[in-house]
Amino acid sequence: MGDEWAESAATWDDDPIVRFYSEEAFRMVEEKVAPLLDLSASTVLDVGCGTGLLSRKLASRCLKVVSVDPSEAMVRQCRDKSADVPNMEIICGVVDDVADRRFDLAVASSVCAFVDDYVAFLRTVARTSTFFLQLDWRNDRATLGDYGAGFSETLLDDCLRNVGFTPKFLGNMFEIKPDEDTPTGYVIGALAERPISKDDLLSSNMDDDEEDGLPEEVTETSYFDCSNGTSVECIIL
Repeated sequence: MGDEWAESAATWDDDPIVRFYSEEAFRMVEEKVAPLLDLSASTVLDVGCGTGLLSRKLASRCLKVVSVDPSEAMVRQCRDKSADVPNMEIICGVVDDVADRRFDLAVASSVCAFVDDYVAFLRTVARTSTFFLQLDWRNDRATLGDYGAGFSETLLDDCLRNVGFTPKFLGNMFEIKPDEDTPTGYVIGALAERPISKDDLLSSNMDDDEEDGLPEEVTETSYFDCSNGTSVECIIL
């Protein structure tokens, strides 16, 4: 399969909108996440990291950043530009490749519109991460035209809740207006939290007696139709 980002990877960071987006995304981490999570003690997953603009900012505040992107060209750029950042681990792959790991926070900045199956993506993130911050273009035809790959509060709320996340914030995060002739673009986002599960407790340094004292999981399967017509299978613990 070809790398659709190969041609743009080398000059990706030269785009002022790309740089501005990463700066604003980091500001949202500081404003929305930092009051709820000790970043200095946190391991963060930056999924769809691209060239690592946001990852390097996160690494300046966090214990460790795991940066994942499926584009080999983007990952090469990320590795070259992050060679002097010791607390970054860079992986060429997708979120499923780190599904067996645990993160305090996962960040997806201008990523979710490009994944093949948004709900499946969220399910994996919900298994791996306590907090999740998503930033994407608002579903606004004036900005996106016929592309239509943006998000709404309803879609974010429906899908996040039905894979086990509880939204802490939903709404506009920031806006982008590169010039007078270009319509203002609105970046919508969500910060969500997943309740601590039995698996989280078992993954900590717990002795056998403590493990035996945990209640058995009780699960129930339900189905929910999101506003985009996607049927979501939810496992309720």
